[in-house]
Amino acid sequence: MINEQFWINDGLNSASCENDQQTTWTYNQDVILSGLGLLVNATGNSSLLLIAQKIADATIQYLTYSGQFLREACEPNCDSNQRLFKGIFIRHLSYLLRYLTDSIQIEKYQKFIEINV
Repeated sequence: MINEQFWINDGLNSASCENDQQTTWTYNQDVILSGLGLLVNATGNSSLLLIAQKIADATIQYLTYSGQFLREACEPNCDSNQRLFKGIFIRHLSYLLRYLTDSIQIEKYQKFIEINV
């Protein structure tokens, strides 16, 4: 479900079992961040952190206003559920921080979290 930009879209094409290239929401990017961190912890496979960082970086690059504030595809007309999606991403990005060792990445994500909180 991860596309070329390291975004996770909302679903699969049922005929091809490939990324459906539909809407990319911030909440699609989140659980995988903490999940990959947990897998690194369980397996010792640190290459999974690179995937998590690529997903986090793609989210920050493409699903924000000027690389700072998270945005959803529906803005400014999001419903009450869609307005909560950004908080889910921030929560799981903060979980990922526990597993990172690169101080530059940690600082970058911490600043991003602080700006969006």
